[in-house]
Amino acid sequence: MVDNGGSVINLSKALSQLDTSPSSLSKGASRQFDLLLPDGSAVTLDIGIHDAGTFEHDRIFKASLYLRHRAIEENGHSSSKDDSYKPVIASKLDTRHFPLEMYCQPPKPRYGHPNEEPDDNSPAERSTRLANARLDVGKSRSEQPDDVVASLWIQLYALHTLFPNEEAFNVATSSASSTASRDTSRASSSAAALLLASGLAVPHPTHSSPSSSSSPASSSASSTSQFAANTVLATRSAFWQSSYPFSRPPWILPSIAVGDPQANAHAFPTSYTFSNNINHPVRPPKLAPDTSSPLYRRFSIELNQTLTFEVTSFRNDETVDLVTRWHNTDRVADGWRQRGDRDKQRQYLESVEASPSNMGIVGKWDGAPWGYLEIYYAKESNVGQYSHMGDYDRGFHALVGEEGFRGPHRVRTWMGSLIHLLFLLDPRTEKVVLEPRASNTKMIDYAIMCGGHVEKLIDLPHKRAALVVIPRQRFFQLCPFGPLNA
Repeated sequence: MVDNGGSVINLSKALSQLDTSPSSLSKGASRQFDLLLPDGSAVTLDIGIHDAGTFEHDRIFKASLYLRHRAIEENGHSSSKDDSYKPVIASKLDTRHFPLEMYCQPPKPRYGHPNEEPDDNSPAERSTRLANARLDVGKSRSEQPDDVVASLWIQLYALHTLFPNEEAFNVATSSASSTASRDTSRASSSAAALLLASGLAVPHPTHSSPSSSSSPASSSASSTSQFAANTVLATRSAFWQSSYPFSRPPWILPSIAVGDPQANAHAFPTSYTFSNNINHPVRPPKLAPDTSSPLYRRFSIELNQTLTFEVTSFRNDETVDLVTRWHNTDRVADGWRQRGDRDKQRQYLESVEASPSNMGIVGKWDGAPWGYLEIYYAKESNVGQYSHMGDYDRGFHALVGEEGFRGPHRVRTWMGSLIHLLFLLDPRTEKVVLEPRASNTKMIDYAIMCGGHVEKLIDLPHKRAALVVIPRQRFFQLCPFGPLNA
């Protein structure tokens, strides 16, 4: 995340400082941040302390969101562009919705000792310790449903940025522009229903009758919680898997043409074929290499850089040169054992491109190439002979070629994002696998930090490997998109 001066910001720490600094508590005190979106648009968050009675606790953050259209340049950074530019996300947002005024009360502190944890671990009791938020539903309850959800999506994105470690939020909705209380109630109920229908939220697990108060805050952590009737539970796992109201999850192919068959969110139909005596689904056509749009784009708040994954082409001389140089370094060769001249590497990339089950990818930070990744369907791969693989389970290989982009602070970000991509490409993918050398304990540890576990050791023809499995449920329970120490 970048503040208006261009410096790197850890937003959670910045908010903590804002909360505790006496000088920050004066009326009107605030900080501004740019929240970059994967399609190149951006919102500015003007965040301050709100001491009014929105929630029962007095430390409430108020965030005013202002939409700004931006374009992503070749180096991955954003630059201003006039309002005629309508990226995929921004095109769903009417400037009349802005500014959106969102309120958030941080979650209650973690228990300091197991003895402090209550015996009641019901969903309703757990909800009393979550962060509370009130989202602005916009100016009119007559808006198109997907437009209303788009404005709510932006606010949820801001929430998950402010508090990336929180699994869920108690979310209430309100319409700041509605003058009549009846209109406000209808707009809020409609917005809550839209969140539930879109899958961005689930019904709130309260076990008592809803409070008539507009506050979603609980009276105490130990008592039965009471929430407003329009309160829902917005989960982090649902947000990072969702595509509505966009044609696809916004992290994938943000610049793809609307008319492209791959732009819709429907899964490729299932019909079967055989490869090497393995019965598996016919795979969808792969994205053409050297497209102007990356396969995946996500801004890393902690690193202040944009990560992209782009499809490789054996016809791209720069890519062939990079892969040749990387494979001929001692560090990479120790793991991949694929030394060879340029012709050998080009032929290998050509074979990957010709395969319906494999796809080569170059990873880039702010447009600078840092490594080669290869994704594949697990069922027809060699690991499919050693463990049961579902029809749509995926796997990957990876190498970091550039020394300047190594380090544990980066690995969990790019590996988590790669796994995220694989789960988003098809909702039927239930697990992602990788099979590093059993001796490569560092790679195994990194995969475990992304939600993986070692199922067993397997003896492939060319190596003894650890079969690491990352289930969908565990991955989205963790949402491992940044360094653990962030």
